[in-house]
Amino acid sequence: MSERALKLSWIEFTLKRNFLERPGRFFAMFLLFLIPSQPWRALVSLFLFSSLLPRDVENGEDRLVLSLPVRRWQLFLGDFAAGAAVLLVSGLLVSAVSGSGVGVEPLRWLGAMAFVYGLSVVFVSIGKGNFGLPLLIVVIDLILSATPWKLLSPSYVGSPLALVIDGAVFALAMLSYEKEGRLWS
Repeated sequence: MSERALKLSWIEFTLKRNFLERPGRFFAMFLLFLIPSQPWRALVSLFLFSSLLPRDVENGEDRLVLSLPVRRWQLFLGDFAAGAAVLLVSGLLVSAVSGSGVGVEPLRWLGAMAFVYGLSVVFVSIGKGNFGLPLLIVVIDLILSATPWKLLSPSYVGSPLALVIDGAVFALAMLSYEKEGRLWS
């Protein structure tokens, strides 16, 4: 067998790693994401994404994975891709069954997912935990979404500007993880 046949691409590696190590978590979040409410889906996203790379960083397990030929940015994007794939399939299934059509909803879901994943990674990278502070920020953001703030809300994603905020938080998280939390030092 050739050496190429034995190698996995980084995306295959991270997807297999996530789905083999955490199948129960992915299945539970898949089921919870079936409830069609954007605030609920933002919270479910936080529960899932804070249990992927941020939990590995908090427990030091990412160092073990990084001892393999995987770069930090690949691990960051691979974990996001695994979580996003499960939640997008769940959301699209609900849209298909309800006959509501898809429209821009998947873009809103992806924006909220990028935001909560970014929050979890930033906070764990600077040593502040992977769940508590991101949960507080998401809950406050969702409460404020009942006001005109929903147009800028990164969790509710009521406008393209909110998507820009989501992308900025995601990029900041990737940079923070890449620099091992020493972004501001």
